[in-house]
Amino acid sequence: MSINAAGPVGDGGLFAPWVEWRHERGRRGRTLVTAVNRRDGEGFYVDAVELDPIHPRYHAVIAELHDGGFLPDTSPRVEVADTRSRIENGLLWRGADRFVRTVHARFGHRLFTPAWVVAQIAVAAIGIVALVRTIGSRPVHLHAEPAQVPFIILLGLIAVFIHEFGHALVTVHYGRHVRVAGLRLHLGAPAFYVESLDALLLTRRQRLLQAAAGPWAEWLATAALASLALTIDSGGSTAVLLHRFLVVNTIGLATNLLPFVGLDGALLFADAIGHPDLPYRTRTALTRRNPGDWWILAYSAA
Repeated sequence: MSINAAGPVGDGGLFAPWVEWRHERGRRGRTLVTAVNRRDGEGFYVDAVELDPIHPRYHAVIAELHDGGFLPDTSPRVEVADTRSRIENGLLWRGADRFVRTVHARFGHRLFTPAWVVAQIAVAAIGIVALVRTIGSRPVHLHAEPAQVPFIILLGLIAVFIHEFGHALVTVHYGRHVRVAGLRLHLGAPAFYVESLDALLLTRRQRLLQAAAGPWAEWLATAALASLALTIDSGGSTAVLLHRFLVVNTIGLATNLLPFVGLDGALLFADAIGHPDLPYRTRTALTRRNPGDWWILAYSAA
């Protein structure tokens, strides 16, 4: 079956001109179509076979594409999307793409050269030793004194900013765009985030690097702090504060690598097994049960 899913209506395409799409081969012979609606800021996954008019789900898929603004006869939903984003996502920064591109052009691109990659690996390795020595230097007490809380939150914000900037820098490095960035509450704490639908259109290898870049960048920052902690008087308040932050942040980093939806680990896991749409399929597993998808239901339950 051939698919012409690009271009305006006159070209016989399925998607609207403001939609960019790509297809790739997945496991078990699947051909996955990934579409990004740049006008309304929406992403969509669909199996290529479901775009065949004789497929049982064809009409349901077309209805979903219409609702998401992927078809030529749909109206813009920018105001609705912006309002929803401001309510759900907190403070928005639409100049993030320009900022990341400037940093990438000036010096960020050097981080991808072999010499800088080797340097990063060295920092990461030294950080493991420093972290083990720092955490082992005193008993672990996660309870923080009231005066320490603002500093812990500030260090956490810096760590998350570095994490999200790592994702954004790799996205830009591979020629894609960061749609928006912002600040919102996550699990009751303020946190930065980056929204880049363009990352869906990267190749499998690029997506793996993009998903790993956030935890990697945050680990490098954690490693640097752990090394710094070794040079500070272990009896001082700064050492106590750094010790507590390093423990909490390391737990957070490890948790983020778990292969569950909403975490970077899920994106890495999905591409590693050849199912980049796994998080999306997980959310729709109970409403779109297909024969042979028992493992999706099990993963959703987990």
